[in-house]
Amino acid sequence: MFVGSVEHPAGVDFVILVSMDWSAYVHPILGALVTGLVFALGNSGLRGRGSGRGARQFRQFHARLGPWVCAAALLAQASGILMVLSVRFDLSPASTMHFRSGTLLVCLLLLLFWSRSFMHLMIVRQLHPWVGALAMLVAGAHVFFGLQLIR
Repeated sequence: MFVGSVEHPAGVDFVILVSMDWSAYVHPILGALVTGLVFALGNSGLRGRGSGRGARQFRQFHARLGPWVCAAALLAQASGILMVLSVRFDLSPASTMHFRSGTLLVCLLLLLFWSRSFMHLMIVRQLHPWVGALAMLVAGAHVFFGLQLIR
C-alpha cells in the first residue's frame, strides 16, 4: 500500500491512499458495468415502445434504471480521471479520445435523464430514442478507445 504525496509531471501534488495493485482495475470494471447498463437501458427503452406485451414493464424498468446509469457513468468518469492522475503519468486527463468519448457519453446520459421532465412535449418524445441510440454508439466507441490505452 502506498500512502504519501506524489508529484504529477504536470506539477500537481496529491495524496494517494490506495493500493496500486488493485486500483488499476477499478475504472475498467466500472466502465464495463456502465457499458452493460447503457445497453440494458437502451434495450428496455426499445422494448418499451408501443403497446405490445410487457411494454409497460419495460418502460417502468427503463425509467427506474436511467438515474442509476447516470450515477454509475459519473462515478466511472471520476474514477478514470483519478486513475490518470494517480497511476497513468504518461497520460493527461483530456488528451485521449477515450476521455472525450467518455465525457460525451456522460453528457448524453445526463441530457437523456434531464429530458424525463419534458416527455410531455412531442419533440422530446421523438428525439429521446435517437439520442439514446447515439449514447449506445458512443458507449461502444468508448470501449474501443479504452482498449487502445491498455498497457
